Amino acid sequence: MLTRVVALYAVFQTWHVVSGWLADVGLYNWWAGNMNNGQFPLNDPMWQYPPLAAVIFLMGFAISHASVGFVTLAVVADAGILGLLFVAQKRALSTKSLGLWIWVAAPALMGPIMLGRFDVFPTLAVVAAIVFASTAEAFGSLVAIGALLKVWPVLALIGTPRKDGLRSMVVFAATFIAGSAIMISWWPGSFNFLSGQKARGLQIESLGAWPYMMWNSMGHHIEVALQYGAVEVVAQGTRTVCLIVTLACIAGLGALAVLRFMGRLEHATVAHIALTAVLISMITSRVLSPQYTVWTLGLLAVTAFEPPRHFNKIAVLLCISAFAGNLIYPGYYIAFEVGEKFAMFIQTVRLMTLLAATIISFISLLGESKRKSEPQNAALNMSLRS
Repeated sequence: MLTRVVALYAVFQTWHVVSGWLADVGLYNWWAGNMNNGQFPLNDPMWQYPPLAAVIFLMGFAISHASVGFVTLAVVADAGILGLLFVAQKRALSTKSLGLWIWVAAPALMGPIMLGRFDVFPTLAVVAAIVFASTAEAFGSLVAIGALLKVWPVLALIGTPRKDGLRSMVVFAATFIAGSAIMISWWPGSFNFLSGQKARGLQIESLGAWPYMMWNSMGHHIEVALQYGAVEVVAQGTRTVCLIVTLACIAGLGALAVLRFMGRLEHATVAHIALTAVLISMITSRVLSPQYTVWTLGLLAVTAFEPPRHFNKIAVLLCISAFAGNLIYPGYYIAFEVGEKFAMFIQTVRLMTLLAATIISFISLLGESKRKSEPQNAALNMSLRS
C-alpha cells in the first residue's frame, strides 16, 4: 500500500525534514533497555503511560534495539486496525468504503508520526472494542486493555448501550483490576504516573494555550519550558486556564454520560458516541500532541460505516485538522514556538477545525435523538386517539 511505503520511507529519516518523527522511539528503547535490567522509570517525568505500555516497548526492543523494532510493531497494529475495519464493513452490510479510505489515508494526513509514536496501539484496542461491541464481554475487556495502554480508551464506555451497560462495566472492571494486579506484581509503583498527570501544565499546542500563543505571535514574549515531556506555557493565569478546561472536560463528558443514562443516545452508534467523547476530551485537554490525531482518525474510520448526520462535515474538518497538525510537527514546530505568524495560522486552523468538528458531532447526537423520537411520539399520539 503506497501510503504505508511512503510512511516507512519517511519514518526512518531518509528524508532530512522528518528528523523529529522518531525522537520518542529512542526514548521508548531507552526505557526498555533499563527495564530489561530491572530499572523501571519511577518518578521519571517523561513517563506518562499506564503500565501495559511497558510491554509494548519491551516487545519492540526485543525485535531490535534500533527504531525498526518498535516501528515493526506499529505496522502490525496499523494492519490490525485495517483488518478490523474490513470486519466492521462486513458487519454493517455496507458497500461504502469511506471508512477504509480514511484509514488508508491516515499517514498522508497526519504524517509518518503515526508509525513513530505509541498511540496506534490503544487505537487498535478501541477500534476492536467497537467492532465487537455487540458482545458486552468483548467490549468491556477490550476497552480495559486499551485503558491499560493509555487512559483515553476508557471514554468508549460512555458508548455502551444501556441494555449491556452493567455487563460491560463488570467485565471492564474485572479485566482492568486483574491486569493492574499483574502489572503491579511485576512493576511496583507502575501507576505512579498518575501523580505526574496531575502536575502537568498547559502544553503550547492545546486549545487552552491558544490565546497565549496568539499573544506570543503578536510580538509579546511568552515563556515556555519543557516539562513532563511537553513544551508548556509558563505564564500568569495558566493554572486558572487548566482548571477551566478541566471543568469543561468534566461538564462535556458528564453531559454525554447523562444523555446515555437517560436513554437519549440509544439511536446512536457506539462509534459515534466514542468519537464525540474523545473529541471533547481533546479540545478540553491541557495536552494536545500531534500523535493524538490517530485516535480521531481511527474512530472516524469505524464511524463511517454507519455515518450519523453531518458526518461528511465532521470528516472533512478532522482531516483538515490532522493535516495541519502534520505541518506543525515537526516542520513548523520551532517556528510556532517562537511565534512566527504563518505557523500560528496553521495551528489556529488545526484547533478551530477540531473544535468545529467536536461541536457538530455533539449537536449531531442531539439532533438525531430528537429526529428519531418524533416518529415514536407520532405513533403514540395516533394510538391514544384511536
